[in-house]
Amino acid sequence: TGSVLTGMEREAITAQVVLGACAQGDAFACEIIDDTAQRLARSCVTLAGMLDVERIILSGTGPELAPFVERVNRLTPQYWHPNFPPPPIVLSELGGDVVVVGAIAQSLEWIRTNVFRLVSTRAPAMAAL
Repeated sequence: TGSVLTGMEREAITAQVVLGACAQGDAFACEIIDDTAQRLARSCVTLAGMLDVERIILSGTGPELAPFVERVNRLTPQYWHPNFPPPPIVLSELGGDVVVVGAIAQSLEWIRTNVFRLVSTRAPAMAAL
């Protein structure tokens, strides 16, 4: 039997679709998930080794990614030092919009910190009016 993914428009294939197809036993979808988990495990271990982190937090859309993250966590020990546990890889509890929310928070903080600097750089131009 073929994969449900082969009959779909490319734009319609999302992570949730592939994860769902794998959960239903679609071998091709599971191969995609396994390959992606393997790549992410190697990347996370490489970064964790360079940065000496306690854990790696992934942003995501929610609990449907949990089985994928579990797969990644099962793979990381094969790339890590055998005498030490690798840092856990977890999903962010802040939801799928965490990057946008973080960017907005950083922007607001920058504005609060620099508001008077912005006003003083415009003051000479305003005085000329």
